[in-house]
Amino acid sequence: VIEEWIGRGTQTGPLLQIPPSGRKVEFPGLTIFELANGKVTSRRTYQDSIVLQRQLGLAPAEPGRS
Repeated sequence: VIEEWIGRGTQTGPLLQIPPSGRKVEFPGLTIFELANGKVTSRRTYQDSIVLQRQLGLAPAEPGRS
């Protein structure tokens, strides 16, 4: 089973080595669940970290966008 999601929030605390910025962020991600006998046996989550970094001002804007 695959779940696609959007993470949203405001950076009000430190994130890794990044001090709080107060910036609002929104980034896509997905979670893959493996099932056996109707139960979740594993879960893997992936998120678009470069989108998050761009919104926090830690990475340059996507080429062709401002």
